Amino acid sequence: MPTPKPARLLPSYNGSKSRWVHRLEHLRGRNIVELFAGTAAVSMSFADRALLVELDPQVATIASRYDELIVPEVFTRDDYYAHRGDPEWWRYAYCLSAMAFSGLFRYSEKGFNATHKGGGEGKPGTSPAHEAMRLQEDYQRSLARWRELAPTIVHGSYADITDEQIAAVGERPVVILDPPYEGTITPYNQKNGQFDYDAYWARVRELAARFDVIIFDTAANIERAGYTVHGTRTMLMNAARRPGTEAISFLTDGAKPTGDTAALGFTLS
Repeated sequence: MPTPKPARLLPSYNGSKSRWVHRLEHLRGRNIVELFAGTAAVSMSFADRALLVELDPQVATIASRYDELIVPEVFTRDDYYAHRGDPEWWRYAYCLSAMAFSGLFRYSEKGFNATHKGGGEGKPGTSPAHEAMRLQEDYQRSLARWRELAPTIVHGSYADITDEQIAAVGERPVVILDPPYEGTITPYNQKNGQFDYDAYWARVRELAARFDVIIFDTAANIERAGYTVHGTRTMLMNAARRPGTEAISFLTDGAKPTGDTAALGFTLS
C-alpha cells in the first residue's frame, strides 16, 4: 500500500516542509508553533494544538477559511485558466497550487499567475496528468485534519508574536522557524528587500532560551549563525536554477529525535 501523502494546507507549494515530515515523527502529539507557516505541513501532520503565523494575506486567508475552498471532483487545465483571475481565486487555491509549475504560489492584483505545469495557455501539455486532476480525496483528508486540529491562525509577522502567545499554545511547545533564506530569491526578500536578518537571529536566540526550537535554512546560514546542521535535503528550484540544499537544526535537546537518528538522515553527535 502506498504511503499516504502528508497532510498540508496546499498540495504543491514551493518551500513546503512536507518532504521533511517522514523524518519528524517524534513531533507527533506535541504543541507546535510555526512562525512562517506556509502549508503548515508539520503541524497538520503531528500537532496536538497549533499556532500558525503567516505574513502572506492570501495564505493566511486560506489557512483560516480552509473549509471554504472549492475543489470539484475533476479540475482541468481549462478550469485553471478560467478561475485563476477570479476576484476570490483563493477559493480555488488547492487546485491552482496542484497545477502550478514547480509548486509556485504566486499572484498579483489580477489573481493567481503561476504558469501551468504544462506551459503557458494554449500550449500542449507535457503529461495527461497535468490536464485534469482529481483532488477531492486529498483535500477532504486535509480538511478533516484541519477541523480536528482547529489551529489558531495569525496573519502577521513572526516578530509580532510574544513568548506569552507561544506559551499559551500548551505544554512544551515546539517553535518552528522557516524564514526567507538569506542569499536566495524568495517573494519576501526579492520584492521588498526588507527582511531584517539580524533581528531574526536575535529572536531565534531568545526563543531557544525558553522553548524547544527547530530551524530550517541553508546550511551556510545556519552555521554562520553559530548553530549545527543536523540534516539536509535537496530543495527543488525553478527550471533556470540548479537544485539547492535545505538544512535543519534542532536548537534544543527537547526538539531532537531519539533512537536511530542516523536512519532518518540526521547527525546529532
